[in-house]
Amino acid sequence: MKKWTLWLIVVAMALALIGLLLMQLNYVDVVYRFRNEQFDSRVRQALSSVSQDVERDEMSRLVSDRLGFSTSSSLLSLENNLKDKSKQLQIDSLRFGLDQLPQDPLRIANKQSPDRIQEASRELMKAFTERYSEVREMVIQLAIESVRDNNPAPIYERISERDLDLLLSYYLTNNGITLPYIYELVDNNHRAYYSSGRIPPSDADATYTQVLFPNDNPSHLYFVKLYIPGKQQLISSSFEFIIPSAAFTLLLFVVFTITIVSLVRQKKLEELRKDFVNNMTHELKTPVSTIMVASQMLASDQMEASSERREKWISSIMAESQRLELLIDKVLQMSFFDRDKVKLKLKSIDMEELLLNVTNIFSLKVESYEGEIDMDLGAEQATVEGDEMHLTNIIFNLLDNAIKYRSIERPPHLTVGTSSDAKNVTIYIQDNGIGMKKEHAKKIFDRFYRVPTGNRHDVKGYGLGLAYVQHIISLHHGKIAVESELGKGTKFIITLPIKE
Repeated sequence: MKKWTLWLIVVAMALALIGLLLMQLNYVDVVYRFRNEQFDSRVRQALSSVSQDVERDEMSRLVSDRLGFSTSSSLLSLENNLKDKSKQLQIDSLRFGLDQLPQDPLRIANKQSPDRIQEASRELMKAFTERYSEVREMVIQLAIESVRDNNPAPIYERISERDLDLLLSYYLTNNGITLPYIYELVDNNHRAYYSSGRIPPSDADATYTQVLFPNDNPSHLYFVKLYIPGKQQLISSSFEFIIPSAAFTLLLFVVFTITIVSLVRQKKLEELRKDFVNNMTHELKTPVSTIMVASQMLASDQMEASSERREKWISSIMAESQRLELLIDKVLQMSFFDRDKVKLKLKSIDMEELLLNVTNIFSLKVESYEGEIDMDLGAEQATVEGDEMHLTNIIFNLLDNAIKYRSIERPPHLTVGTSSDAKNVTIYIQDNGIGMKKEHAKKIFDRFYRVPTGNRHDVKGYGLGLAYVQHIISLHHGKIAVESELGKGTKFIITLPIKE
């Protein structure tokens, strides 16, 4: 996969995820605002109905007093009576027959005119409707003038607290508001006349205000303040769909992240594999050719060579063989990370014997840098059950790192030691190299992680060696730890269970 293709996939998936999140947030915001406005509209409609009902009742009382009606009559009952009379007149007109009309002496007997009767009925209905409208307008105008001209009575006489509470409860319930509420009746100076509790000034979003008598003098208006504390909880409780939506979005984000990480890792592995093949092709040729030349010289009977020269050829063969083994070790590491599982060929292994064999081979490389390896084998029991090839590889890997990260100011000095207790054997490899900081020591077992080496360019690698070491040790049910101090060296400590 090309690099631009990978970035195109990442950008497309990121845009899709961001777009989905924005759409969900916008939908939640729209639904919240709609339900908030719907709730506010219902409350305001209820308060408006309360105000209209209270004002209509007072207007009916004032008109009744002005016209001399009984105090029990009201504007609403008066209007209903007029409407009832209109309906009755319409029914009577439909029942009005021809035999009830006076006879016209100029017309022939038994001659009837239905069209004339219908026309008379329509004219009568039209006249009554116009008269009813005139009377209705006069009554309404009279009521308004009565309210404006009348000196308002004290609020306690105009409406009682019980009636106000009943009206609020009735109209709120009719508009679908069943939550508990707190109300106050105040004037322009915020003096409270009726109150069912304290309304907090901070929660203005859940507080509603309505003028109780709109036609009063503006300087003597009364206001009903209504506070519904459970408004936000009611609106928020209706967003139950957010939970599954958020869960699916989170799942999509996790899948997106895993996919991106997998793609990036695959890209890195692909680049590593290409670099590895290119480098390994060249590096394998050098030790093989050296070994072949030295072997031919040793095997040649015609070539007379001194013991010193023969020893040099043998040393070259051993050194190049060791180098070739390390290169093969890197091939194993690369193939290890391409497989899902590693099959271990378990057998009884004496770790002290394995350490002696590895250090004897590796001592030539240490001596080439004028260094030395000390052995401190103090384990009473060092037999473990493991895979000899992989355990050998991890020891070679740790020793090779000790040489790679040696200090240029002093010759390398390595110490390989063992100790044991009742259950485990401990192996440590200590060097006097450049060491590392604590923040790097926590990450060196991560895949692809490499400790920065400053201006040194002779240290090459892929960041796979210590990850391989840790995984192999964990497959053997062991542990590995590192102790390091910058400028003083590093110590790797391996703990493996003793074979019972």
